[in-house]
Amino acid sequence: MFTIRSQRSVRCYRCQAPFVASARAIVLTCPHCYQRVHIEDVIVRGNHHANSVETCGKILVAPRGWLMAGVVIAAGGIEVLGRLHAKYVQSGPVFLAAGATWRGSLLAPSIVIEPGASVEDGLFDIGPRHEAGALMKIAKPAQLADIASTPNRKSAVA
Repeated sequence: MFTIRSQRSVRCYRCQAPFVASARAIVLTCPHCYQRVHIEDVIVRGNHHANSVETCGKILVAPRGWLMAGVVIAAGGIEVLGRLHAKYVQSGPVFLAAGATWRGSLLAPSIVIEPGASVEDGLFDIGPRHEAGALMKIAKPAQLADIASTPNRKSAVA
């Protein structure tokens, strides 16, 4: 017979603390750091441009997908079949399929690159689980860049 899971185990992408969440939850507050976190998986099938993409789940960039962001954080891992261009990426395990394109710096415990995948630019720090402090070192420059550019965008629109 079928069994329905009512809970799932996730890891906060802000403080790296594991916790249990409802299987149907999409956004909630981390019980350890009290920050709002997204826990759903993200699937990019077309072009997606954003300042940041953050999730406790996984990110999948489909074969014709293109994810372009300043900061990408996926505690569950990233699978790239299309193109991913980002300044800073912090993730669980990373997989680059044949034909995939990667541009940006990466902080992850492991990476698999199939023959035919393209890595165009960036610094890679691959190793055992990284602490929350390492994540803050990566995320802080992007936050500062976003804060510095916000007034320019508002004045350009006005």
